[in-house]
Amino acid sequence: MQLKLYKRSTFLLSIIVVVEIAAIVLLLKTRQSWQNNALLVILGFVAFMFLLTIGYSAYDLNADKRLIRKAVSNGDVALAKIKDGSFVRFARDARFKNHVFWKLNVEIYDNDMNKFDAQIIEKFSLHQTSIPKGWVYVTYVEGKKDDCLIIPNVIIASISEYKVLTDAYEKALKPKYLNAYINDGLLLETYQESLKK
Repeated sequence: MQLKLYKRSTFLLSIIVVVEIAAIVLLLKTRQSWQNNALLVILGFVAFMFLLTIGYSAYDLNADKRLIRKAVSNGDVALAKIKDGSFVRFARDARFKNHVFWKLNVEIYDNDMNKFDAQIIEKFSLHQTSIPKGWVYVTYVEGKKDDCLIIPNVIIASISEYKVLTDAYEKALKPKYLNAYINDGLLLETYQESLKK
């Protein structure tokens, strides 16, 4: 899902660049008509570009967080066992912060304990140099098994309604959880690695 969000974000940025260039060309071609109000027109143009940039940044930095919040509030949560991961690419966000995309091969267990194999592309912090094996909670909508996002542990732990679900998973599957948390991007670690830090 993260790669889809990245492509959407890149497409939006392309549209913004085209709109900015078109606006500059339009202003230059019609400068005779607005010369008397030059300061007002230039300030309006700058404000318009600033608002577009702010809107793009808000989307780019928060699209995945909004999807996770929506999925968690709708109960669209499943347990995933990460088997391995492979590097996909590096990318920058709207704040010019670098991230790394990893493709994760996972087994997803839905709320009825049905198992599905899937491949998730997730965006991580640059500190994620390898992918540990273990269990994490993910967003999951039936029929869209490759569109999952990893849910940081603190979100699941903070919602008491999920205790029944986590207890059911723990009883049936005995998962060995990974520590999924945010620090300059998503990070996955075994709890032993986290305790060493």
